[in-house]
Amino acid sequence: MPQLSALTKRRYDTAYIVLTHQLGAALRTFDGPLAGNAGGLGFSIHVIEQEVRR
Repeated sequence: MPQLSALTKRRYDTAYIVLTHQLGAALRTFDGPLAGNAGGLGFSIHVIEQEVRR
């Protein structure tokens, strides 16, 4: 797993990333900076461009 200390200062972001990594899932987020940083470290992150309305 890449070094998470280089990823974010927010602990809850790190928790989301670790959980999705352990589950082998992709993280989907509205947080563009998080996605850019995590994606640059090799994590599978997808930015949701707009809110899905039901």
